[in-house]
Amino acid sequence: MRGVTQTLWIIVAAIVIMVTALVVLTIFGTSIVDFTSLGEASAFCQTQAASTCEAAKALPPTWHADTVSVNGEPTSCFATTNIAECSQVP
Repeated sequence: MRGVTQTLWIIVAAIVIMVTALVVLTIFGTSIVDFTSLGEASAFCQTQAASTCEAAKALPPTWHADTVSVNGEPTSCFATTNIAECSQVP
């Protein structure tokens, strides 16, 4: 019986570690998405804002960070769309 208990404990610990890693990667795993036109970047940012505002009632945490690139120039979704709050999302 002791072997089963240890096995279950190891499985639970592994699941907790994997969930923690997923949360950390989700929070800090931002990268720059490259677009060739301002229209594509704006549409991407508006979609991101709409889904996040619907789910969390707030703009994405990386909204003011340089997470999109238009023709090689890093910029933020805020600068691309001028959306400052969820009520402005089309």
